[in-house]
Amino acid sequence: LGMLHVEIISERLKREFGLNLIISTPSVEYEIKLKSRNESIKIRSASQLPDPSFIESISEPITDLEIITPSGYLGSVMELMSNYRNRYVRTDYYGKETASLKYEVPLSEVITDFYDKLKSISSGYASLNYELLDFRAGDLVKLDILVATEIVDALSMIVHREIAVNEGRELVSNLKKLIPRQQFEI
Repeated sequence: LGMLHVEIISERLKREFGLNLIISTPSVEYEIKLKSRNESIKIRSASQLPDPSFIESISEPITDLEIITPSGYLGSVMELMSNYRNRYVRTDYYGKETASLKYEVPLSEVITDFYDKLKSISSGYASLNYELLDFRAGDLVKLDILVATEIVDALSMIVHREIAVNEGRELVSNLKKLIPRQQFEI
């Protein structure tokens, strides 16, 4: 439901039960079709991804996303959607005041910070609903982050090839701010 809800729930768990939580980004299940055995496996973490030479294709879950928004925010919502991988389906109007936008969007794009951004650009008036459609093959790759020349599994992720470089640079830039300087290469 958004970062505000995550913060509220984690704070309550900390106060009421004394739990110190580590909040991580949500992940989705991917379907990997293997070359050799004509079989598919499902993984939930990038660390479970087999060697790329054994992979025929990687499929990701696709959602049928519907956004209902006041007509005045329609342009802003469409601009927001241009920042995500999607396939536009249609726009329906419910009178002069309300519009419904339908897209097919990978689930991984929806579950991270999409809800917060949608509420922000629509002043809280837009709402969304999504349903899982199916798994579709995409140009997906594993992004590994090395810290002190070692791969850190917790930082590995599966991303679309087009955004892999930008995602990696952004993550490394944030890590540079968090990890204290050393006399050796990190």
